[in-house]
Formats: sequence, C-alpha cells, structure tokens
Amino acid sequence: MIKCYGYRNGRAVAVNNHKNLMKAFWITLLPAAALSVPAVMFLPAALIAVWLLPVLFFCLSWLVFAFVTYDEKVFLEGQKKRHVLQIENVSLLIDGKRRRLNKISLYSYKRELLLILNGSSFYLIPDGDYLVGSREELLSCFTFRGRHTATLKTGQD
Repeated sequence: MIKCYGYRNGRAVAVNNHKNLMKAFWITLLPAAALSVPAVMFLPAALIAVWLLPVLFFCLSWLVFAFVTYDEKVFLEGQKKRHVLQIENVSLLIDGKRRRLNKISLYSYKRELLLILNGSSFYLIPDGDYLVGSREELLSCFTFRGRHTATLKTGQD
C-alpha cells in the first residue's frame, strides 16, 4: 500500500503547462536548426523569423510559473487542492474513492512527480509528502508502456 498527498493547485497547472510547452519547443527546434543553415547563406535576416517560434515557446514555458497564484485564484477557486492518493490492491483511491483509470501518465519534475489521470486530472506529488511508502515504491506499482504511459501492476498488495 502506498499513500501520499497529491496537489491539484496552481503549481500543478504550471508544471503541466511547462511540460506541454517544452514539448512544443523541442518539436520546433529541429526545423529551426535545419532552416538556419540556408538562412545564413541566403538571407541572414531570416534567422530572426526562423528562431522566433522556438524562442517564444521556450520563454512561455518558463513564464507559466509566474501565473501560479492567478491560476489558483481564477481557475481553481472553490476546489479542493490537497488530495490523499492511495494505491492498494491494483486500484487507485483518491480521497477514499476508487477511480477508474483508462490512461495514466507519470512525469518527473525536479523533486516532484506529475501524475496525469485519464488525460485531464493531474496531481503533483512532492517527494516529502508520502504518508506510507516512498517514491520508489510508488513507481514500482506501475508497469511502463512507452516513455511516460503507465498501468498499475497486477498482484500488488
């Protein structure tokens, strides 16, 4: 059994947005690097246009952390921000209620785990907020398919 606190707060929203914007940054970086060689040879001023999109995504990915308090006040007002997550007998309970899981994604961010359930609800789990178990035990409860997609292992107690 693993028991920990998961937070659905402005920081969790910022980490999720940062993850998505960094993915867009890396996707636009390769074409920008490939197009910069012809741009230098034919029109050096075109380098500004070529590198504008990757730089924009990179700056936005770090700017989302400036809006943490705004997200909490506007988007998350009236919602519970601290939840008890519990993995027991091949099921996930959130605040004592069993959740049906179609898709689980796990991302590591600094000393926290971002747990995304069914693509829409996400929880930030800091390393120090485990009531029972640890981060390693939590990760051992999952079977990973691909880089971040996971399923709960069968046969866990």
